[in-house]
Amino acid sequence: MRLKGGVIIEHASVTELKTAHGNIESISTSQGGKFSAGCYVVTAGAWSQELLGEHALKLDIWPVRGQILLFKAGPGLLDPIVLQDHDKFYLIPRRDGHILAGSTLEEAGFDKSSTAEAASMLLSKAHALIPELTEDAVVGHWAGLRPGSPHNIPVIDRHPSIGNLYLNSGHYRYGVTMAPGSARLLANLILDQSQPLDVAPYRWLQ
Repeated sequence: MRLKGGVIIEHASVTELKTAHGNIESISTSQGGKFSAGCYVVTAGAWSQELLGEHALKLDIWPVRGQILLFKAGPGLLDPIVLQDHDKFYLIPRRDGHILAGSTLEEAGFDKSSTAEAASMLLSKAHALIPELTEDAVVGHWAGLRPGSPHNIPVIDRHPSIGNLYLNSGHYRYGVTMAPGSARLLANLILDQSQPLDVAPYRWLQ
C-alpha cells in the first residue's frame, strides 16, 4: 500500500461516519481530523459490525477466539503442514524450526485472553503427533479473534443504502487464503467490471 502512495494511520479507531445524500462524506478518528475519499471499504474483521454501528443493518459478523501455541524445534523436524480434519487441528512448520500448533474455536466475545486450558489441550494434541513437541519446547502462546459469519461465508459487497461504502469481512478462518480473490471481487465491484464468478452468496443482505 505504501508503495502505491497510500498512508497507513495506526492506533486510530474510527469514531464517526458522516453521511449525506446517500453517501459517506468523511470519517473522523480517535486521533482527530477528518478524512474524505471517493469510496470507503470496511475490512475490520471481527470489529466490522461494531465499527459500522447503526449502518450495520442486518450484518451478522462476530468474534471467534482462536488460541495458538508456538514451539521451538530443530529445523527439519516437520516438513509438511499437518491437518487433522476431524477437529481442524494443525501443525505448521517454519523454516527456522518453529512450529505453530492451533487452534481453538471459542465463543468468548472480544476477550483475547489466552488460557491454561487451551494451552494444555493444544500441547497434548501436538505431542501426540510429534513426541518432541513438549512443554519445554513451548516459546509462545497467544489468542486472536476471527470474524465469524453465517455458514462461514464473507460479505463482499456495496452497502445496501450508502452508495460509496463497501464491506470485505467475515472470512472466519480463511482470510489469508481468500484475500487475493476477495480483493479482486471487491475491485471489480467498485470499478463496475464483470465478475469471474457468481457473487450472489457474498451480498450484504440475502
